[in-house]
Amino acid sequence: MNWDDITRQLTQATIAAVDDLLRELDGERLYALALVTDDDWNGASLAANTEEWFAARLAAETEPDEDMHPNMTGWYRWGVGEWRNENYSWDLFKPVCDLLWDYEGPTRVELGEAMTVALEHLRRERAEALAGITLFITLTDSDDAEAVENASAMRLNPPPLLDAFLARYASALNDAQSMPEGD
Repeated sequence: MNWDDITRQLTQATIAAVDDLLRELDGERLYALALVTDDDWNGASLAANTEEWFAARLAAETEPDEDMHPNMTGWYRWGVGEWRNENYSWDLFKPVCDLLWDYEGPTRVELGEAMTVALEHLRRERAEALAGITLFITLTDSDDAEAVENASAMRLNPPPLLDAFLARYASALNDAQSMPEGD
């Protein structure tokens, strides 16, 4: 497997997909972009969310007479499965995914690095358009997701964005740890 070629293809797909996304947002305010794979590390796709979609999604989950724990907002804000765009511009990522699906060797370290490098290129090449937008890589259905997200976010984001991202679940975890047993 030529990982330099995979990185180049992922970078090209990511930049093209984000350019398409930015053109179609129609005034919505993007706050996060992620490259997503699964626990087997055999593919990659783009996910994105906007402030408007997040607010609508949160409102849809909260009935007027129902109290949602305030810290659940972190899960809705940062869980890519709740986002406006999942598998965005899939056709651009399919050639890389086809190569990965056919590959028999290990991919975790190599694909994680390729995805992170693709987002580093995106951050540099679209710096103005992506100011204030958090970038990270993630895994679906994996206990390793938060660690992978944090490690990539540390490489991809300036301190104010990074600090907010790293604190995204902290208050929810603190509240859960302080709950009496049986709740």
